Amino acid sequence: MSDWLTTINPDWLLPLIGLIALLESLAIVGLLLPGVALLAGLCWLAGAEGVSVPLLLLSGFIGAVLGDWISFRLGHYALPWLQQRAPLRHHPDWLDKGERFFRHYGGSSVLLGRFIGPLRPIIPLVAGSLQMPSQRFLAFNLLSALLWAPAYLLPAYWLGQESGTLAYHWNIWTQLAAAAMLLLVLLHAIHPRLDKAHRPWRHFPSPHSHNAQLLGFICLALFLALLAFRAYYQVPQWELQLSNRLQAVPPGVSQWMAAITLAGDLQLLLAMSGVVCLGLLLGGHRLLVLLFAAAILLAASLNIALKYAYALPRPEPIGLIYSSYSFPSGHASGAAAFWGMLAVIFSYGRPPRWRRISYSLCLLPLLLIPLSRLVLGVHWPLDALAGLLEGVCIAALFRWLWQQQQCAALTKKWGLLALAPILLWLGYLVLNFDAALQFYQLSAAG
Repeated sequence: MSDWLTTINPDWLLPLIGLIALLESLAIVGLLLPGVALLAGLCWLAGAEGVSVPLLLLSGFIGAVLGDWISFRLGHYALPWLQQRAPLRHHPDWLDKGERFFRHYGGSSVLLGRFIGPLRPIIPLVAGSLQMPSQRFLAFNLLSALLWAPAYLLPAYWLGQESGTLAYHWNIWTQLAAAAMLLLVLLHAIHPRLDKAHRPWRHFPSPHSHNAQLLGFICLALFLALLAFRAYYQVPQWELQLSNRLQAVPPGVSQWMAAITLAGDLQLLLAMSGVVCLGLLLGGHRLLVLLFAAAILLAASLNIALKYAYALPRPEPIGLIYSSYSFPSGHASGAAAFWGMLAVIFSYGRPPRWRRISYSLCLLPLLLIPLSRLVLGVHWPLDALAGLLEGVCIAALFRWLWQQQQCAALTKKWGLLALAPILLWLGYLVLNFDAALQFYQLSAAG
């Protein structure tokens, strides 16, 4: 948490949270203010300071209700004046999108729009301009704020509340869950700002694949930082403690993780890649086959080179039976590269809704395979994170090269190709699950 945030007087936390919640919902202002990020920081600090949860929710609730109500009244009386002022004068499409959404969903759009970043400050304005009855708007406003406050405020609050205590093994899972929820909320808020039509992207140096480049640059920077960290600090004490707590799970969970980790085995990864390449080749996508195969080989060779360069031993006792080194995780890098590229293949050139579904589905193995390596005690936590970042960088490079070479997008009939890796994994799981339980020293009886 930044220094300025930690210096805030706890007595000001609730008023600040209410104010940011108001501004986040306020017409136009909410589009320019990083309100969700500010609320996350303030709620994290509120959790660390032990601020009352009811008062926290009440302040956010009141701020959200007032922000929408002010926007509604502005739409009712002052929309023509606002349309002549920046930024609405430069972005008339904002109101057009909000009006189409409102006409499609009616009063429910006030409830739904609260949870959709770019529409949140626009829908109340549009509702007021279209003369929605005040009592009806207020009812939807109160209900949406009642749902919004716990969904947006509590994850960061719980994360801050647990930040100082890791005394019990389950606390790490509580924190991971809260961190995942917080990350989803932040991504939900940031995603609209990544659109290439947004003002900052007008000056981006390349016309190709803005989001892929940004994601690739961020992951590359974090990956290089982890390489430097490992070179100087090896495995610090906090990472050792984190590793021990991640392994403290019931036997049944460990068995599930053993099944998941099989999906990242090198031989299966190569088989799945071969099937994908064969399907692309039969469809006439020869350049894509070359790019895909080169990316998989790059992931495998880079991982092997880094393992021998760092020569970091694995955690004990698994290190006694594994012949390879620990940093970075080959399963994590291979899974991230393969499933990341598969998501690119089946989402490129598709509508936004299809892209979100494709990336969300591929995100599951991409994240669960690195986690399985930690639960099974095969890697240190930063090993899995470095492998994940490495694979995402390669997938982003694949996405960028695809667009640079102007390869054609796949048609919908190729959606069945996505089932091939899943079927291969299921068959591989049936053949190797018992051997995996034995290898990871897990009891089949559980």
